[in-house]
Amino acid sequence: MKKFIFTFFFGFLGGLGLGGWGIAHAAPLFPPQGQVQLILSPEFPEQNQVVTVTAQSFSFDPDATFLSWTYNGKNVASGKGLTSYSFNTGPAGSLHRLSVTANAKDTTFNDTLVFRVSDMFLAWEAQTYTPPGYRGRALPTSGALVRVYAFPEIFVSAAQTANPDNLIYQWTLDDTDARDQSGRGRKSFSFQVANGKGVTHRVSVIVTNEDKSTSAFAKVDVRVEDPQILFYEDKTLEGPRYERASTQFSVAGGEEVRVRVEPYFFLAGFIDELSYQWRINGQSLQDTSQPRQFLFRTEQESRGTHHATLTIEHPSQLFQRGSGSVSIEVR
Repeated sequence: MKKFIFTFFFGFLGGLGLGGWGIAHAAPLFPPQGQVQLILSPEFPEQNQVVTVTAQSFSFDPDATFLSWTYNGKNVASGKGLTSYSFNTGPAGSLHRLSVTANAKDTTFNDTLVFRVSDMFLAWEAQTYTPPGYRGRALPTSGALVRVYAFPEIFVSAAQTANPDNLIYQWTLDDTDARDQSGRGRKSFSFQVANGKGVTHRVSVIVTNEDKSTSAFAKVDVRVEDPQILFYEDKTLEGPRYERASTQFSVAGGEEVRVRVEPYFFLAGFIDELSYQWRINGQSLQDTSQPRQFLFRTEQESRGTHHATLTIEHPSQLFQRGSGSVSIEVR
């Protein structure tokens, strides 16, 4: 799984504005009669990526027409049927201006495409439980609230970016416009995931500056997981050894071992309502006054392996349930 950073995408100037709340398009689906239209592919290129611009027209056959291409003020290619031109986008902030001239039917047609490379990445977090000091990301489980954050760098010049608070954010969830959370300065988006492991939600956002001359696009997939139960040795003086989870513990006869339980990724707001059902060697543990700690005492002459299982669940949240087991070797 990727670390929560997702690919950077770029916007367009001039004829590449955004329309309504949909995904930005480089050009209309079909060029107007009597014109030549430039189409950028991919629609949202990455920095330092090779892109292709293609000339389309209903007024003439581009494949049978002499076309001349100009890139950033220089004549770069020309020829009959030369309907496309490719180039590298370069670093973020780069400005690209590409023009085409077509000589067909004693008429000259032309179009210009201008865009500046901008960057954006998304990060997200789920409102689920993780223990103190946990350095990973809280994963979403059934019914969890997830918040997605956008970090755009919309370049208005080669070295200057727009203030993120002044940008316009257009969020979508599973291809449905989220207008209630979109608008100026709406840098984050929240939603509740569905029930069931494996369900995947797609969140995307288009960010534009005020005059819609530059835009950026990014998307992220968020997958629903199951809660997890992890076990840690809990030292009397040192506390839980969170650096290493384990399902196997060892203790000398006549001594004791304390195991700490952490209910990872259960809904954060329901941690105090969870029930813990311990079974030791198949027998239910009656003393559950400290359900997240398990103290196993041994006799001096005892030897062998003992097994403990734990089921954690919420009384009313059906999908908030997890189980785990440990073995304890008495040597």
